[in-house]
Amino acid sequence: MSLPVVSLADDSAPPTAATLPADERSQAGADSGAATPPLRTLEVIEALRPDLDWTPDPFARRPNHFDGRFGRGPSPEEIALKHGGYLMYGINQALRKGGSWLNRATGGPAQIQAATARDVPLDDEQIARAARWSAQQQAQGD
Repeated sequence: MSLPVVSLADDSAPPTAATLPADERSQAGADSGAATPPLRTLEVIEALRPDLDWTPDPFARRPNHFDGRFGRGPSPEEIALKHGGYLMYGINQALRKGGSWLNRATGGPAQIQAATARDVPLDDEQIARAARWSAQQQAQGD
């Protein structure tokens, strides 16, 4: 026993040979010599999940003016794994502070300084000679 094929996409479509029972199918095939139109299928509709994260978290910490100047100390895990324990961490911090104090007391420059551009180390005569030499090299290479 075969079940009739039904298209749910178009309920008002005229019955085709595929949707008719077997005895009516033979009569419909004899009546119309044209091929039957193909059945339309249902279109796939995908439901999108709602995006619940579209609003910012009101309790999230936002960056502020003090972020660049204030830094939290390392966690106990970082002290154990990265710094070699509390004793080594304390020794290194004391050496760092002592070194900065010594540098400041002796009037030394800061350890980290801003980059400054310097003048060209050549005078005008040397620049002209270098330009002539470069032009000679290009002329000989051609």
